[in-house]
Amino acid sequence: MIEKLAINKERQWPEPKDGEPKLRIKDAGSAGSGSARRGL
Repeated sequence: MIEKLAINKERQWPEPKDGEPKLRIKDAGSAGSGSARRGL
């Protein structure tokens, strides 16, 4: 999982099109385990 996150962070993502929301993704260090979002 960590390897996938590292690869995605390095990827060059295209700019959003007009009217498309820009996603705000926290870096992996501050994201925590994610269990709060999943309701676990």
